Amino acid sequence: MDSRAELLKEINKLNEKLSRARELFLNGDIDASDYKTIKSENEHKLEVLEVKLAETINAKRQKEDIVPIVVKAIERLTRLDVIYSQSII
Repeated sequence: MDSRAELLKEINKLNEKLSRARELFLNGDIDASDYKTIKSENEHKLEVLEVKLAETINAKRQKEDIVPIVVKAIERLTRLDVIYSQSII
């Protein structure tokens, strides 16, 4: 599960779980210790997913940043003979 959409979907699911647990606690359907357990487990999962999401976004950004560099390098390599012949030795 590394795509951005999948990560966002899972993050939303966990936030919904936290919201439901909060409602159950406020309505008296679960006790404080159960709520704290649910909250801590899901918050930890959220932190992990948010780190993965940030890594995914950074990886995409790095790929986008390298494209112009590669294009420029290819252009120069295809013109290497011209650059060499025009240089002063």
